[in-house]
Amino acid sequence: MSINTQSKLVAIANSQQQNLAEHSFAVGQLAAELLSSLFSDCEDIKNLIDVAFIGGALHDAGKLDPSFKKWIKKQVKKALKTDDGFHIETGKFSFENHVLHNEISALLFKLMFDETGAEMGVNKLNRKRIEDIIFWHHAKRSRKTPVKEYGEIFKRLNNSLGSHAESFASLVAETCRLVDDIKNIASEYGSHYFKHLVYKSKIDIDDIDILYSVPTPAYRSYPNAISNLGEITPIVDRNAKTALVRCAIIAADRMISKLSKEELQFHIENKTLNLLIKQQPTNERLLKSIQGCLEGFEERHPNSLRNVIQRECATKLGVLSGYGCAVLKGAAGCGKSKIALEWAERTKAKTIIWICPRTQVCQSIMEELTSEDYLKNANIELLVSDFKCMNSYDNILTDDQAFTGDVVITTLDQLIKIITTHKSADKIVTFMNAHLIIDEYHEFSNVDGLNLLLGEIIAMRSWRKEKANTLLVSATPNYVFTESFLRVDNFAVSESTNDKAYMFKCRSVPDDMYFSTANPIFDSYPSKDKVTFVISNIASYVQQSFLKQKNNENAVLFHSKFKKDHKIELFNAIFKAFKRNGTKNFDVLKSGSVIQASLNITCDDMFSEITTIENWLQRLGRLDRFAESLIMNLMTMILPSSIIDGKKNSPVAMFLTRINNCNSAIAWFNYLINNDLFDKELTITEIYRIYDDFYRTDDGRASTEKDLVKSLGKGGEILSSPNLEPIAFKPKKSDEKVNIVPRTAIRGSSRYVKLAVCDMTDPLMPIYKNEYTSEEGEPSEMTDDLIQMTQSGIVDFMAKKDERVALNSVIKGVPSSKSRTRVSMLLNAATRAEYPIYLSYTHEDLNSVGENSPDQNSQYYVVCEKQPVGKLSYKKINEI
Repeated sequence: MSINTQSKLVAIANSQQQNLAEHSFAVGQLAAELLSSLFSDCEDIKNLIDVAFIGGALHDAGKLDPSFKKWIKKQVKKALKTDDGFHIETGKFSFENHVLHNEISALLFKLMFDETGAEMGVNKLNRKRIEDIIFWHHAKRSRKTPVKEYGEIFKRLNNSLGSHAESFASLVAETCRLVDDIKNIASEYGSHYFKHLVYKSKIDIDDIDILYSVPTPAYRSYPNAISNLGEITPIVDRNAKTALVRCAIIAADRMISKLSKEELQFHIENKTLNLLIKQQPTNERLLKSIQGCLEGFEERHPNSLRNVIQRECATKLGVLSGYGCAVLKGAAGCGKSKIALEWAERTKAKTIIWICPRTQVCQSIMEELTSEDYLKNANIELLVSDFKCMNSYDNILTDDQAFTGDVVITTLDQLIKIITTHKSADKIVTFMNAHLIIDEYHEFSNVDGLNLLLGEIIAMRSWRKEKANTLLVSATPNYVFTESFLRVDNFAVSESTNDKAYMFKCRSVPDDMYFSTANPIFDSYPSKDKVTFVISNIASYVQQSFLKQKNNENAVLFHSKFKKDHKIELFNAIFKAFKRNGTKNFDVLKSGSVIQASLNITCDDMFSEITTIENWLQRLGRLDRFAESLIMNLMTMILPSSIIDGKKNSPVAMFLTRINNCNSAIAWFNYLINNDLFDKELTITEIYRIYDDFYRTDDGRASTEKDLVKSLGKGGEILSSPNLEPIAFKPKKSDEKVNIVPRTAIRGSSRYVKLAVCDMTDPLMPIYKNEYTSEEGEPSEMTDDLIQMTQSGIVDFMAKKDERVALNSVIKGVPSSKSRTRVSMLLNAATRAEYPIYLSYTHEDLNSVGENSPDQNSQYYVVCEKQPVGKLSYKKINEI
C-alpha cells in the first residue's frame, strides 16, 4: 500500500522543491534511524531516538514564515545554497532586522510544545535538548545586534509579519497543520514516533510576554569552575548526547536535501528511507596492508620475544574492546603503533582515524605508516591545519576529500569539527563507524576545552559498547584523567624489552643564575662521541641557548614557531639524523616540548626542565630508545632553586601554572626526592612501576586532580563562551582561494602575522634585514596567539602605523583618534592570510613611520648561517 504524500499544506522546504511536511518527516525519521543504527543496544541512547525524530520533524517549521515562502517560490534558482543550509540572502532582505528559519522554529517549539511534555512523553531535560538542537541546526548569522532572547525573535518576526496579511496566529495555525501532516505521513509510513508530536494550538499573550526574559539556547553549557571530577562527568554526558542528536539531524537533513522531490516521495511511499544510511563495506586494502605489515615483521624477526609480546597485547586488546573503549599502556619503544595496527586488524577495521595531540606527532606517524615496514599499499591521509595530503606532502587534498583515506592521521582539533561545526557534522556516521586510535592521549588532560571535548568523544564511543572500537594509546595514561574523568578502565600493558640502565639526576639552579651556563639548558655540548637532547618547556630558552652556543657545538634547534616550509625541512632533518641508524649529522638537539612524544628518535644523554611525570617519562622515551647503549643512560632534571624552597614565582613555575601542570610537576619532583630515586640505577620496567606507584600515593592523585579540575573549569568557560558558537558569515568569492583562521578557537585564537627578518649569524650584532617573512601582496603563512599579541601591546603600537606600511591596510581613512576601532579592524582582518598584522618593521619602514628603534614587544623572524631560529621577541634578542 503506497503512502499518500499529498499534504494538506502547500509549503516548499528547499531548492529541490521538496514538500515541507515530507522533508520534515523524512529528516526526523532518518535521524532517528541513524541513531538507532549506531546505538542499537544502548540504553543510554534509546530515549534520544525519540528526541532525534521530534527535533528533525520540527526543525524547519520556521520555513512557514511568509517571507521565506514568498521568496523561495520566486527565487529558488537565485538562492544562495551554502554549507550552512538554505536561507534568504538576496535583495533588501537582511538578517539584521529579520530572523533565521531555525530561530523561528525554536520560537514555535518553545510556545507550542514546551508545556506539553507529559502528553509528549518527553522529560524536561530532553525538551530542552530538542529546543537547543532546533535552534542550533544552523549556525548563527553575524549581526551587529545579536539575538539573545526569544522576545527579540518574536519582535523581529512580528515586524516582518506586519507587511503580510498573515498574523502570528496564522503562523501558529499553519504550524499546527504542518505537524498534523507530518503525523499523518508518519502514521502511514509505520513510524511510531509521531505520537510524541503533541502541541498547544492556542498561544496566550502572557506566554509571549515571558519570552522577553527567556534567553536563546547556548551552543554548549559548562560551568566555569568545579571542585571535583564528579561534578563534571554528568555535564560531559549531557553535552555529548545533545551533540550526537544535533549531528544526526544535520546529517539526515543533508542526506534528504540531496534528493529530488520525486526521489524523496519514492522513499516515503516505499518506506525505504533507511536505505539512505549506507553501510561501509569491508576495506580489504587496509586489512591486507596491515596483514602484510605484520607478516613482514615476523619474517624479519622470526619468533622474537618482541613480536610475541606485541601479539599477546593486541589479542588482549581485542578481548577488552568487547567491553568498550580500551587503553594500550605501552612502554616507550615497545612498538605501540604496530600493536595498535594489529588490534585494528583483529577487530576488522574498515577505516582508522588516528588522533595525535600535535602536528609534529601526526607527521611522525605519517612517516612511520608510509614507510616500507608498515602500510605502503594503503592510503594514508594527513589532515592537520598546515598539511592536507595523501601518502606524501606533494599529493595535496581539497577540503571535500577530507576523511577519505584508509588511515586518517589528524589532530583532535580537526575531529572536533565533526561535532562542533555545521560544515562537517554530516560526517558523524564516518566518525562513529571508524576505528579510533587516540595516540598520546594523556597530553589532552591539561589542554583547556579539548579535555572536555575528548570526554564527549569517549562518552559517545563508550555508548556503542562492543562496537566502540576505540583505543587510547600512551606509555603514561594519567590514571586520574583516564579512570576518573574519561571513565575507561580496560588496560592492556605492553612491557618494555629494554634492559638498559638509567639514572635520574637533579640540577637545581639559583634563580638569579638561571639564564647562565650554570643552567644546562644554556650550556654547550661539543662532544662528538654522544648525542645530547636538551628540552625546555619554554621555546625562547632553547632559541637563546642555540644562538649563544651555535659556534661551540654542532646543534639543531626545533620548536613550533617556524614558517611552514622551515618546519618541514627541520622536522625531516631531525628525524633523519636521530632515527634508528640515523645519520647523526648533529650532536645536539635543543628543543621545546614538541619532540617529547611519539617521535621515533633517540639520544645518549638528556637534560629536561622540571615537568609532570607524564612529560618526564615521554621525554625519557627518546633516551636510548632502541636499547643500544653500553653505559648508564643519564637524564637530568633542571629546576630553579626557588621551587625547592616551595615558591612558585619563577618564570618556570609560572609557565607550569599557566598550562595547569605546576602542582603535579612539583609532586613528581617531591616523590623522586622523598623516595631517593635520584642517582639510583633503574631499568625501564622499574621506572614504569614507579609511575604506577606515584598514582597510588595521595599526593600524586590529589595534585594531578587539582591541576585537572583547574583546567576543566577553564575549559568550561571557553566552551560556554558565545565567541565559540558557530557563526555564519556571508561568503566572499575569494574565500576559497585564501587561507582563513577562525575568529575564535579552543586552543586559543590566532591571527595571521608578518615579521621582519633579523640575521643573528653574529648574536652580539644582529642585522635587521630589509625583508619580511612574506612579500607585499603575498598571503602570510605564519600565525601567532591572539591573547599574547594583544596583552603585549604590540598590536596597539602597530595600529598607529599600519596604513603607512601596508599597501592593503584595512584601517586607511580611520582617524588615529579611534584607536580601539583601528585595533579591532586589524584583528578582524587578520583572520585572512592576505591581511596579516605586522609584528615588527624593517628599519626602512620604521624610519618611514617616524620611529628610530623597534617597540620592545616587536617579534622578529630570526635566522642565522646554520638554520632558521624562528619567531623571537626584540627583548629576547637583546638579552643574548
